[in-house]
Amino acid sequence: MSAKKSESTDVCDSQLDLLARPNDRSRCHMRALAGFVFFILVATGAFCVCVVIYFTGGYREMINRYDPETVSGERSDCLRLASQGYKELCEKCPAPNTSLKGLHMKRQAEPCLPLIDYSASSTPSFNIQQTPTVTPKLTNYRIPTSLYPTHYNIEIQTYIAGDNSANFFFKGHVKIWLRCDEPSDNVTLHLNGLTVDYSSLGFYSKDLDHSSPNYTDWSADKKRNFFILNLDDFTEAGKTYVIEMSYTSPFSKELNGLYLSSYKGKNKIHYQAVTQFQPTDARKTFPCFDEPAIKSTFNVTLVRPSGFTSISNMPLINNSTTLVEEGVTYVKDVYAQTKKMSTYLLAFVVSDFSYIQTTTKDGVLCRAWARQEEVSNTAYALNITTQGLAFFEELFGVSFPLPKLDMIALLDFVTLLCFQI
Repeated sequence: MSAKKSESTDVCDSQLDLLARPNDRSRCHMRALAGFVFFILVATGAFCVCVVIYFTGGYREMINRYDPETVSGERSDCLRLASQGYKELCEKCPAPNTSLKGLHMKRQAEPCLPLIDYSASSTPSFNIQQTPTVTPKLTNYRIPTSLYPTHYNIEIQTYIAGDNSANFFFKGHVKIWLRCDEPSDNVTLHLNGLTVDYSSLGFYSKDLDHSSPNYTDWSADKKRNFFILNLDDFTEAGKTYVIEMSYTSPFSKELNGLYLSSYKGKNKIHYQAVTQFQPTDARKTFPCFDEPAIKSTFNVTLVRPSGFTSISNMPLINNSTTLVEEGVTYVKDVYAQTKKMSTYLLAFVVSDFSYIQTTTKDGVLCRAWARQEEVSNTAYALNITTQGLAFFEELFGVSFPLPKLDMIALLDFVTLLCFQI
């Protein structure tokens, strides 16, 4: 009995019957479950092949062949350059986590390897993009002391006449005697905010020895306030040398260095030029070795308008010289040489103040300075000062080392004591 052709089209929920009709035996027949398993195996194999190609470099080489803007150099060249220290990165490397679009990689915002240009010649040239370098943090701010300052001659002229303080400034000239303790091919000073007249620069032996080094040029280290005078030869240990220069500067806008103080009078504003060098601001007024441990002697000359007076650490010894500039008469106040001391202890004031004075039992002249209408109010302070000076001399058994002591009442004077409160 011949079998009837089955025409049933029932499909079970768990499987799909793909059996063909008996007369269609040339086709491949597969159940649904077997087909699904076969598809999973094929997809997994394709994925594994892609992973292998990617990690062996073939994927990137394929992308490079289709990307017209990609570097044509071998990957080994990039690795070789990186090993030689070229850490800068090119614009051709693919950015991480970017997708393909028409087999072209998106450019990375930050370059990653040196760009190798083979188009110009057979010899590769390197166009390396520079990345910012990190400057090492300075840890040593100490000034070299191969040349040690033993004495300063300082002359400072204050231009504070008139009513327009915007035009006020000062100029100076400094000469420093340097003892050579070790040979050096440069002279390093502290300088901050001063404009040096380089035509006035001089370096020579104290004995005017023609074999002494000459300066060739200069440089500046602004982070450490160093002014460096480079020499054409080394200095000789045991000899004394001299460096000198002229300069100008506006008055400091802060309460340090040489700054402007003022008070309001009946009809106008009165100005004073005041110094505050503690702890390291003498360099704002004259080139120097501005460290407390470095001690020298000082001769100070203050050139001030004739309507003003000046005071400094030591007594005034001469004020007979005058000069006229732009209709203003200036007087040179020459002061006696100081004791050996640090630069921050040097002080002076140019003002129109008056004073009252007294003398201690040991002959020390004490003066209290204030504006004319207030000077009488300084009597109590002057009396306490003289008594206190005598008391501490007796208590410690040490005499006051200077021949005079000046106090001055300023509206805006700040010392380190104020910062320590």
